[in-house]
Amino acid sequence: MSKVFVIQRNDGRMDLRPAEGFGEIRFVVPKEISVFRTDALIAEIDAGLQGFNQDSDYIIPVGNPTIIGMVFAILGQESETINVLHWTARERQYVPLKFSLCSP
Repeated sequence: MSKVFVIQRNDGRMDLRPAEGFGEIRFVVPKEISVFRTDALIAEIDAGLQGFNQDSDYIIPVGNPTIIGMVFAILGQESETINVLHWTARERQYVPLKFSLCSP
């Protein structure tokens, strides 16, 4: 079964139920985490991404922009593409996108 990796846990204001149709929801890092202790942050990201499958899993890029960038950089070391779920406010649904992390 596919998994949906939400980059940073939120305080519950974001309804993730529509994403459950794409797989089991997992959080990469907790809501409260410091971006100033990069060694601890990278260790937390690595642990949170355990089991990520570039072919079948998805990322929801929410949270601190620095953390989002770090997650994409870490995944880019392992994968050429990443499946991302993009929220469309008008349709109120997630749309799957495939991001290429390498230049053509």
